[in-house]
Amino acid sequence: MADSLEGRAYARWLIGEAGTVRVGDAAVPCTVVNVSAGGMLLRTAARGEAGDRVAVALAGLLPFDARVVRTGDGEMAVAFDGGPQYVFR
Repeated sequence: MADSLEGRAYARWLIGEAGTVRVGDAAVPCTVVNVSAGGMLLRTAARGEAGDRVAVALAGLLPFDARVVRTGDGEMAVAFDGGPQYVFR
């Protein structure tokens, strides 16, 4: 579903859920700012660069495999590896 106000491919939902992002061997706390069928925006001190593989774990859910698409100002945007069908399996 496209969000015409922001020109995005998928609608975003504000979450505020605590979790953990794993970058390499480091597991770092994060907060999910928002989530869509395509990815998540995380607030975290984790270090990563565009293209890095990560796993995001939230309470009660299997970890989501993703890749970093951008970082900055204490945030990390990630895209799900399998696209929308990965999330809605």
